[in-house]
Amino acid sequence: MLKTDPIKLGIEQNYFEDIIRIVHSYPEIKQLVVFGSRVRGDFGRYSDIDLCVTKKNDGFKITKFRMDLEDLNIPYLIDVVDNSEAEEELREKIAKEGCIIWEFSGG
Repeated sequence: MLKTDPIKLGIEQNYFEDIIRIVHSYPEIKQLVVFGSRVRGDFGRYSDIDLCVTKKNDGFKITKFRMDLEDLNIPYLIDVVDNSEAEEELREKIAKEGCIIWEFSGG
């Protein structure tokens, strides 16, 4: 997977920072990957943001994470999948085309 600048994904810097601020409040998150039209470059002005979360442990509450993202004042729908619960075909697609936008760097 590649790491990329959020501007190349059509995500304005302030919206990206809002998403990352939420991610920082979840120490259970190991990695956050964007995939789909935002990565392929065929997104439109109001295309959703497809995110895949890889968690460090089973304590992660994806429903609360989704709600926190929905509460942001971002003009895009944010669709979140848990890597451990995704179908194999989707995991392969994410591994192939996904771009890491945040990764835990601690020990």
